[in-house]
Amino acid sequence: MAGISGKLARVRISAATPTSSTDQAATISADKLTVTITATGRRRWDPSVSSSGYAVCLAGTPVAAAQWTPLYGKGMFQFTTAHTTGVWTVDVPWFATAYLGQTKGWTLEARTDMLECTAFSTSATKAAWRTYVPGLNDATITLDRFFNSSSTGPVFIDRQALNLPMYVELVLNSTDQAQYVAYGYIQSDQFTEDVVDLAKETVTFKPTGPIWYTT
Repeated sequence: MAGISGKLARVRISAATPTSSTDQAATISADKLTVTITATGRRRWDPSVSSSGYAVCLAGTPVAAAQWTPLYGKGMFQFTTAHTTGVWTVDVPWFATAYLGQTKGWTLEARTDMLECTAFSTSATKAAWRTYVPGLNDATITLDRFFNSSSTGPVFIDRQALNLPMYVELVLNSTDQAQYVAYGYIQSDQFTEDVVDLAKETVTFKPTGPIWYTT
């Protein structure tokens, strides 16, 4: 997807290390099954941190970790059973985000390997031609950037060399902040210099888990 930088499609990128945050206000959903941290800027959490690095409290009393699962890309805790309303707070390791300037566009390609499972038989219940079943899911995110005298943003090659994970937010529009969120690693980083064009950079990002759709 391509858009005018800062107008339509946008990209945000995480800091290299998370920040610990305690006693953050949160709200429970109408169905009493999810608790969401109130601060929108702190809703991207570190998936490498175990449950002991998180806490969910109702009126100051911790809820047992066996009763919830963190939804890292959405800033939510999902309960196995409904809970009650009240004063909810959470402790989370969250990533700060920065706007990625000079972005010309981005592409998210999600795909599923289709495995052939054709059964050859004279029986009418068997496949007459070919039958497929879904296999592994995979995705690739490509970021297109360009450089000029005021170029800003992270140097992706540093993340590659240090083998540091990160997350990206692919924002669809500026009205409701609908976006895709993915955690993963920089797979490749390509620079192009042209006689008649600005220096360009194409970054390939490989998600290592779910791609979250959120607002």
